[in-house]
Amino acid sequence: MRPLSIAIVSKADDTGGGASRVAAELARLLIADGHRVHHWRAFGRPEPHARDLYGSFALPIRAVRKLARLSGWPDWPPVEYPLLARRLADYDVVHFHDLTTALSPLTPSLVARRKPVAWTFHDCSPFTGGCLYPLDCPKFKSRCGPCPQLGAWPLDTRFDFTGPIHALKRRLFAENTIRAVVPSRWSREMAVASGMFARPPEVIPNGIDTDVFRPFDRQALRRELGLPDDRRIVLIAAYDLSYPNKGAAFALEALRRLDEPAPFLLAVGGLGRWTEAAFSPLAFRHVGFLADDREKARWFAAADVALNASLTDTFSLVTAEAMACGTPTVGFATGGIPELVEHGVSGWMVPTGDAAALSHGLARALAGDAPKHWGEAARARIVERFSHPGFLAAHLSLYREMMGR
Repeated sequence: MRPLSIAIVSKADDTGGGASRVAAELARLLIADGHRVHHWRAFGRPEPHARDLYGSFALPIRAVRKLARLSGWPDWPPVEYPLLARRLADYDVVHFHDLTTALSPLTPSLVARRKPVAWTFHDCSPFTGGCLYPLDCPKFKSRCGPCPQLGAWPLDTRFDFTGPIHALKRRLFAENTIRAVVPSRWSREMAVASGMFARPPEVIPNGIDTDVFRPFDRQALRRELGLPDDRRIVLIAAYDLSYPNKGAAFALEALRRLDEPAPFLLAVGGLGRWTEAAFSPLAFRHVGFLADDREKARWFAAADVALNASLTDTFSLVTAEAMACGTPTVGFATGGIPELVEHGVSGWMVPTGDAAALSHGLARALAGDAPKHWGEAARARIVERFSHPGFLAAHLSLYREMMGR
C-alpha cells in the first residue's frame, strides 16, 4: 500500500500537555512508518516535520481569539481557516486533536467539506458548550446554559453564550462529515449521551512507548536519583499539579491519613500557583515538569506506587506510563482510568472524591509484596493493550477507511 500524506493539527507539541503529546507522538510514529506527515501547531519547539499554524498572522489571530473569549464566544471565530484551507490542500487526511484556545471548532467542519477529516476528542469540549468536562451537569445532553462553570478556564468570561454555542456544535456534527475519535470507552459513552453523533466515535486508546517507559533496577535507580532506598515512595504526576481537577489536594489528604511510617512523596509536574509548602509536613521531592520521556520514565520507575486522584480524565497518560514502568496505580475510578487499571490486579480503584477510601487503598498497595505483583501485572497490561504498534495500526486503518469512503 502506498504511503499516506497526513496533516496532524493540534494546539501544541510535547510541551503542551497530554493531548498535544499524543498528537506529536502520532506524527513521529507515522513518519517512522514511511508516511509524509507534518504537524501543524500553534505552539512548540522547532522540528523538521513541524509547521507553524499561524505564521506571520499569529498576533492578529491571537488578538481576535482573546476578544472572542472575553465576549463569551471562546475560540468560535474560525480566523485561522483561510490560512489552513490553502496549507492543508495537498494532504490525503487531516487529523485534528486538541483545539481549545488555538482553533475554532468550526475549522474541522469547514476542512471536512474538502477532504477526509478525523478529530480526536481528548476531553468533552467538542460536544459541550465549552467546558472541558461537564462534571455533574447534565445539560450537554440537551442544551447548555446557564453554565455552572462560567468564569473558569476555558469559559473565563461573564457572558453566557454556552447555549447557542452548544446548538451550533450540534448542527456541525449533524453534517456527519467529521470522523470522531476518542481514547476510551467512557469518552465514547459521554459523546453518545450528547446526542450529537449519528455514528458513535471510534475508540483508539492512546499508545505508550513501552521501550522507553519500562521497569529499571529500582534500588540502583534510587541511588542514581538521590532518592531514599529504605522507605516506600509514592508518585504523583501531572502536567500542572495545581490544576484543581488533577486532585492533588485529595492525594495529599490520603497521604496524611496514613499511619507511620509515612511514605516518601515524589512529585513530577508543574506547581503553578501552588508552593512547596503545600506538601508539608510530608517528606518529598519535587522534580518539576519533565518534557523528556526517558528522564520521566526513570523517575516513574523509581516509585513503588503512583497515586492518581484526578477528578476528570478521558485516559490518563501518566497512569499508563507509570504502569509501563512497573509502577501500579492507586486512584479514583474517574473517566477512562478504570479501563487501564484492573482493580485488585494491576492497581486499586476507589470512588471519585473519597479521600478515606483512597488512603485505605494506598495503605493496601504499600503493604507487603502488593506493589511488586501489581506492578508486574500493570506492565503486562500496557504492553498487551496500549503500546505503540496497536496505536499506529488503528490510525492507519482509520485513515485508509476514510479515504475509501
